Amino acid sequence: MIKFESSHFTEEDKKKLFSFSRREKRSIKRKMVNPNPNVEKLFGFKAFCKWMGITNPNENSKSLYNSGDVRGRFAESVIEQLEGSNAIIADNQNTKGFDIDRNGILAELKTTSTLVTTPSTKKYQTCYLQVGGLESKRTKCHEIIILDLVNMRRFCIPHDDFFYKMKFYDVKKKGIKTDISFRWFGDYDPEKYYINGDYRSKRASHNTALIQQYEVI
Repeated sequence: MIKFESSHFTEEDKKKLFSFSRREKRSIKRKMVNPNPNVEKLFGFKAFCKWMGITNPNENSKSLYNSGDVRGRFAESVIEQLEGSNAIIADNQNTKGFDIDRNGILAELKTTSTLVTTPSTKKYQTCYLQVGGLESKRTKCHEIIILDLVNMRRFCIPHDDFFYKMKFYDVKKKGIKTDISFRWFGDYDPEKYYINGDYRSKRASHNTALIQQYEVI
């Protein structure tokens, strides 16, 4: 039986743990692009099982790990324990503008564990990663930490570089902009063109090239 020992998990989280899509179950098997062994050591499946006290991993524990919400909370807890103040900022940290206080440096942590794939993006090799919930973080933190848990890579981007150099996508509800999201190509290759030489996505190509300048090796 899995025990939930971290205070970062709410009762609502626990109710959602075993509701997983086939896409999430398959994500653990995808080939990684230039994974960082240090990131995988901290946030990979084996580390997750150890942290959760899972002694006999099975398909259920793999599905649990592949849930974006669960993996994100796990990664947040690990970074907080290793680098932060070890103080829980709030039950729902998304309302505060930052997740981790690292010796006075306020960091917002964003994780992605799903490669967005459609028949079109698969055909043209433009599958992408994305993080959202960003607008409320503007001016509220010093840096953005992005964990790509598909490829096991970590990026640390100063606030101004992130919000003023990156290109964003509007998130709308009923035609009204409510937030912004950040996307980049999941294979980390920005050179994707139409036959006429135009970029397939100027924003995604720009972001893919730029984010790699902030990778934590």
